[in-house]
Amino acid sequence: MPERLWSLNDLGRFLRFEDPEVRYWAAERLARHYTKEAADLLAPYLFDEHDLTPELVASHLGRHGGGAHLPVLARGVKTLRGMPAARALEAMVRLRAPESIDLVHQAFERRDFDEECWAFILDALADRGDAPARDELQAFLKKRADWFGSPSILPSALQITGPGGYRALLQAWIRSLQWKGAGGGDTGEAFRALMDHLQIDDCGWCFRTNLSGRIDFPRTLKAIESAYNCELRPALDEAAVASIAAALEAGNFEDSAAALARAVKERARALRRAPGDDLIDRIVEVAVYWAEPEVVGPVEGLGPHLREWVVGFLIAAVVKMARYRNYELEVRRLAGDPDALLALLEEETSFMMDDLPQAIRRAVEAAGDAGTPARSQARRTVEERCLAIAACRGPFFPQGMALETLGELRSVGAVNEIIDFLSEENSYLYEAAEHALSKLDGAVIEPARARLEAGNLEEDSGHSLLIILCEQGTAEAAKLILEHADFFVEAAGPGNAARWMSLLGTRDLIEPLRRHLPKDTAQVGQAILLLAAIHNVRVPEEAAIRSAIDDYWKKHPDEGEDGGEPGPGDGSDKYLM
Repeated sequence: MPERLWSLNDLGRFLRFEDPEVRYWAAERLARHYTKEAADLLAPYLFDEHDLTPELVASHLGRHGGGAHLPVLARGVKTLRGMPAARALEAMVRLRAPESIDLVHQAFERRDFDEECWAFILDALADRGDAPARDELQAFLKKRADWFGSPSILPSALQITGPGGYRALLQAWIRSLQWKGAGGGDTGEAFRALMDHLQIDDCGWCFRTNLSGRIDFPRTLKAIESAYNCELRPALDEAAVASIAAALEAGNFEDSAAALARAVKERARALRRAPGDDLIDRIVEVAVYWAEPEVVGPVEGLGPHLREWVVGFLIAAVVKMARYRNYELEVRRLAGDPDALLALLEEETSFMMDDLPQAIRRAVEAAGDAGTPARSQARRTVEERCLAIAACRGPFFPQGMALETLGELRSVGAVNEIIDFLSEENSYLYEAAEHALSKLDGAVIEPARARLEAGNLEEDSGHSLLIILCEQGTAEAAKLILEHADFFVEAAGPGNAARWMSLLGTRDLIEPLRRHLPKDTAQVGQAILLLAAIHNVRVPEEAAIRSAIDDYWKKHPDEGEDGGEPGPGDGSDKYLM
């Protein structure tokens, strides 16, 4: 592992700086690069005055802390407000603090906890999964039934729902939509959460319509067969296909839902069930619910947006049953069979992107000790298969899983093949490539330098590469960024590039960024002020930068400071230079 730019002791010293922005930067670097060692150093900063540091600290303690951190977290729950207090409570739940369930119950009446706060707490309860945690989660959902259909809350409710329990859950979802309405984007996100829970691929992007705007079911099946590299018609009864097609063509929601649910049930009866596989029953239970006459009326009353999602879900459920596999169960049961796991790599589905690459890595590790012929042969077999899949012209889910697997194996010899995927438009592919490269550490540097010097790295790839290099936080990564700073600024945009570069914390970046200050004074200036504060140097443009940051927030008053892409003003107005 290449040496980091900043040591544990360096970052611990920066944590004590007067400037809150420097403290936040140091806390983020500690959490990322010194995960296990950082908990004790970070714990006192749960009460930091910076807007984001308390949340970062609480989140880190929940994942990597221990019993010694429970007193400070408990004090945070009682004395902090809003999201920092909620994240502290989430951390206590994850650490299984004896009083955590009582504290959750007491928090039911807190007005400073909004839907986003509770999403974190409920997720921790669902992950914990013991009886007290499940009971408390259910008690909260009964109290706040209007939040049931929220895409941030629904996954936690689904996680603790078993066969026979979906009717009550879906009824509560419908009631919440009657309160909140079903016309916004949340409805679609909630249905995607439901499909993820049931391992149903969202194939809505393959739907085909006729000139009247209604779904053409036969053409849709052909499109799905092509996109997912499968055959559906042999598994579906022709009479059922004709019935579904006629109902969809007529535009009758009740008939369409009934025909689709009927096809799901008929296909379920024909399937041979593996021991312990209850997914079929779950899918049937949910599909049948949406087609019940007493449900059709409320769905119709909530408008066309909900009807479209129900029909889309049911079509996807029919497709799932026609090519049924319980991927989670298969990956778990094939854990000791590397050849069978490799065969799963060629399945066109999104539901093994995380689990299968890790299972394959464990199978390679189980083949023998590091350096033994058995381990080397197992590794070589996997790498050859992954590279062959990556070289194919689609389908893309297997390519994504192959890239993730190469990352899990730390396959440095494949770095160039992985970099090629950074320019893909498909988010599954370029994100998989980013994940893989982030695990290869310093092996990325020289191939990236060669491409940059040859001038054949595309701008989209440059943006991804910048993020990967900045997250590495090494001297070699910083040197490469400095050598090609102008390219990265053009590739990522001045504000984005400056924000990522500032994570490196190196003084040498101040002057290159000053050249781009006129392009985005607020965001580039924010990065410059942070670097200047870290190194205690003055910036001639400081007054102009502060004025630009103030103007930015006047124009964007509704943008929160806790979003995924921090912008200017994330605490910069607190500079004490």
